[in-house]
Amino acid sequence: MTRNPIGVGEHYASLDGIRGILAVAVMLFHYGSDTILSHATRGSLPKGAWELCVDFFFILSGFVLCQSYQKRRPGIIEYIIKRALRLFPLFAITTISIIVINFKIPELKVLLSNITLSQSVINLPSINHPAWSISFELYFPILFLFALPFFKSNRRVLFPFFLAGSAACCFALMTGHSLPHARAFFSLGLGFLLNFTTSDWGEESKIPTLYLSFIGCLFILIFGRSIPLLSVALPALSVISIVHGRAGVTLFSSKLILALGQWSYGIYLIHIPVLLAFEKLVGTQPSRHIGAKALMVIATIALAGIAHNLVEQPAIHLSKRIFAKRRPNRITPDERAC
Repeated sequence: MTRNPIGVGEHYASLDGIRGILAVAVMLFHYGSDTILSHATRGSLPKGAWELCVDFFFILSGFVLCQSYQKRRPGIIEYIIKRALRLFPLFAITTISIIVINFKIPELKVLLSNITLSQSVINLPSINHPAWSISFELYFPILFLFALPFFKSNRRVLFPFFLAGSAACCFALMTGHSLPHARAFFSLGLGFLLNFTTSDWGEESKIPTLYLSFIGCLFILIFGRSIPLLSVALPALSVISIVHGRAGVTLFSSKLILALGQWSYGIYLIHIPVLLAFEKLVGTQPSRHIGAKALMVIATIALAGIAHNLVEQPAIHLSKRIFAKRRPNRITPDERAC
């Protein structure tokens, strides 16, 4: 049992580790993990519900953003510049990579919407399709940032409302209705509200509870498609995992998993360009071959690590330099994407 109360601006390594595991799960899903598991278990394991990882991402991102901005809310221009510098550079690189690999320029409205990261908000496709959630990660938090006082004073009413909305969206997804706008709204909002309700959970983070709740999430990700009703528990278990992820030293904060967490945004965005590049090189679907899958995983993680150092970190430092000149006493947010 580790004492680690939530405080404004704190950073929790275990939450980064959880993000890394979820990003790897999304990558493996797109690389055909369901097929491997089905063959390995002779069909005992059903097709998974790994797309629900994004709902966990939304809750976690809302939590981190709200915590970053509780003490001082930025203006809308400052927020957009900071958030765009965090999200856009790697998004742009992976999007351009897909255009080059496919040797095909999308229609103008799709291209322009992706350039402005507004594609999902206005119901247009993402060129790098897992990046559909990034559009909401940029624009929807604006609604919540300027509603922080309202959220704080009405948290006991709003929290169950957003929790129920997020659960309903998860169930809808498992029954064939994606509802991307509602998923982003309720799950990001739930993460924001979580900051104001943590006092109700107590100040101590319980490591066994963290492990049990995250195992529960994994169980839902594996069996949620075959038993859709399970999916309604994912937001609640995600909330519990985040609350108890405040623990100082856990399996999720170990060196390897923490590295995956730090590279999670890259893993999330880079794995599709890697898949498409392998398809062009091999001339077939590499996701059908175990050796090709392994190479794609290694390539994706390696490129994500490089991108973290050469793209993400310089953009974050640029953001800090820009606003350090304007607000020398500001709090620098730890903005983690997806």
